[in-house]
Amino acid sequence: MATVNLRIVNAMNGMTLCDDNVDDVKYGKVESKGGDPHECDGTNNNENPFPGPTCTNALHKGTNGNWVGVYYPNMEDFLIKEILDVRAGDNTYWSIWLNYKYVTVGGCQAQIKNHDSVLHQEKS
Repeated sequence: MATVNLRIVNAMNGMTLCDDNVDDVKYGKVESKGGDPHECDGTNNNENPFPGPTCTNALHKGTNGNWVGVYYPNMEDFLIKEILDVRAGDNTYWSIWLNYKYVTVGGCQAQIKNHDSVLHQEKS
């Protein structure tokens, strides 16, 4: 389990949708709103040898599951399309930042630890 700061920012209009601490983030299956549950524990796509909580687990808990993503089985991860009812535009996407560094793997692959900072930001 981890407690992290979760920020969700629509960079296209500068609006902060969420800036809260999320307590007791656990790893396990998550499901996009209206989707099927998929494993999300950091071992996705063989990224980490041991399971642990991830950026997507923090998003799921911090938004009470109010996000939409497309699951890609070959990557074992989601492409996030919408967070808190804000849909990414045609030429934008929801990027993930962990401790102020751009995440180059999927959110179910990027593991988090206590006191980490997770940012989901819509950008072009």
